[in-house]
Order: sequence, then C-alpha cells, then structure tokens
Amino acid sequence: MLRIAIIDDHFIYRKGLTHILENNFPKTEILERNAGEGTETALVHFNPHVIMMHLENIHEREGFMLASKYKSLFPNTPLVIYEESANYNKALKGLRAKIDAYLDKNCEEEEFVKCVKTVLEGKNYLCKSVQQHIIEQVIQRKIPLKTPGILSLRESEIARLISDGERTSGIALILGLKSSTVSTVKATIFAKLGVNNVVELRSRMAQLREEQNSL
Repeated sequence: MLRIAIIDDHFIYRKGLTHILENNFPKTEILERNAGEGTETALVHFNPHVIMMHLENIHEREGFMLASKYKSLFPNTPLVIYEESANYNKALKGLRAKIDAYLDKNCEEEEFVKCVKTVLEGKNYLCKSVQQHIIEQVIQRKIPLKTPGILSLRESEIARLISDGERTSGIALILGLKSSTVSTVKATIFAKLGVNNVVELRSRMAQLREEQNSL
C-alpha cells in the first residue's frame, strides 16, 4: 500500500489533498500532520513513500531547514514542497535543501497528480510557473543556450550555475546528475576556457556573453 504523509497546518487543505490522493491513487494510506511537535516521531512510525509539506506555514529559512531534516531522516523518500507564492528562486533553494519537487499550491489537480507520479518514478518535478520562468530566461538569453564554438549546451549550463555560486552537489540536484559527473564537466569547462578558479570563470563567462550579445 502506498503511504503518503501531508504536513500542513491548514486542516481544510490537508483534507482536500487527501481527497485528491485517494481518488487518484487507490489503496493509499494518508498521514495528516501539522508542522508541530510529534510530527517527526509520527513520520518515523508511518515510514512514508512520499512526504508533502506546505512551506508557507513556517518561516522560509526554518522551513527549508526542516525539509533538509526530513530528507536526512528519509533519504530515499521523495519530499514535495508546495506554497502559494511559488517562484524560481525558492525552487532553487528547495533543490539545494534536497527536495524532490516544488509545487504551486494553486495548481490544477492534474498537475498535482503528475507531480506525485513523477517523484514516485525517482525523478524531480518543478511546477509549471517555475518551468515558464526558466523558458523566459532562456528566451531573454539570461541563461545562455550555448557558448558558440567553445562549450556544449550542458557545459554552458553547468558553467552558469558555477558562476552563480552553486556547489557541485547543488548542481547535481538541479540537473539530475551525479556529483562525479558534474566534477568531470567542471574540469572540462576550466580547461576549455583556460581558467583556474570560479572568479576567473565568472570573468570569462561575462566576456563571452558580451561577445555573444554583440553578434
């Protein structure tokens, strides 16, 4: 039997999620809890296959710390965070906290169900609003598609994340790669661009962007 835990201080919203889950995932056992005392113990006894957590009940920093704590307790259990003011920056913070999915609280039932199915398959999921933000950034060339003649698409993507201050483990989570793969690509990037550290990489990437925009 599938076991899903819902951590949300709002009783009515917990009941709404439970109704959706039971309608779309037959033979599912639901644990409903608020974010207060005793939740951690209840989760350990319940041993969920998926944990769903409403972030806005808690101060943002404490919420992500709590998410990280749950992931340390259940490293192989998908953790889905949802909130009303979903945005790209919070999604990245969530990925750094090792969450598996980030949802807009006001999403349609279809997307909610798709998210749960995706994490059960061992994949990450970002809500449509965050996906749209990424697309818009690419269109505006704030996320370079490729460094012409120098870096591949994947190398350019990783180079940008390194320049933004992301660590190897964070990049691996964001892109769904192994940390060892990211480290190998990072070494290739440094060699291709002739840089020795992140500071030099930022400078070189800025230079390449200027050259690209002048084309």
